[in-house]
Amino acid sequence: MLNEQRLYNVYDLFVVVGYPKHIREEKGKRKSTHKFRRKLHQWNFSLVLALLRRALILRGFEPHQILTIEERGTSSHCTRCGRKVIRPVRGLVHCSSCNYTFHSDLTGAMNIARKFLGALFRPQGNTITDYLTGHKFGLTHFTVCRGLSHWLQPH
Repeated sequence: MLNEQRLYNVYDLFVVVGYPKHIREEKGKRKSTHKFRRKLHQWNFSLVLALLRRALILRGFEPHQILTIEERGTSSHCTRCGRKVIRPVRGLVHCSSCNYTFHSDLTGAMNIARKFLGALFRPQGNTITDYLTGHKFGLTHFTVCRGLSHWLQPH
């Protein structure tokens, strides 16, 4: 029965969340940025992610399917060519080398996914470590569609 079920699940579903650990350390020059940073200090990232993890486990996700990855620098690199980008307007990212403009949150999400897929397809070791909990999962826990590896290549 397990083998029959595995035939239908060509690849597993994963939830990969960026952990904004160093966001409080960044300094801004404007007064509005200072107010925003003060509000960030009141937000408990670990609690929010722990509640998300708990809700997903209650819905049937395995612990290895819910990973937290450091998100530092993910919204400041182009998703097409990987180069450092400028942010002309809050919320937008523009790459001068490939002339690509995209929303910074979506850029960050795509780069977080790329970090996860990079760890699977170009592993530095034989485990993937959850950034928040420190749990290590062997690469044998992850079954992914090998067709996704082309997504790691710049366009």
